[in-house]
Amino acid sequence: SLTLTPMMCSRLLKHADEELAVPGLAVISGGIDRMVMEGLGTDNIRDVIAYPKNQQAQEPMTDAPAPVDPGQLHDLGIAILPTTRTP
Repeated sequence: SLTLTPMMCSRLLKHADEELAVPGLAVISGGIDRMVMEGLGTDNIRDVIAYPKNQQAQEPMTDAPAPVDPGQLHDLGIAILPTTRTP
């Protein structure tokens, strides 16, 4: 099992900030789901991630992604252009 001491966390955050130019919280957030997975003893990360996706890349609780109302696009100043195919 993995045990993180405060010193190890401090060194990890310092290295991420100074050497990798990555904010320290990005390093922490990238591994929390895997630590929870290990702690719960599950083999599937989908059991612990906050927004699980199915094999069609849809989020089952909200059925996202879903079509957007044209009024919402207009309010935000977004236009969806038709795709053009080149031979």
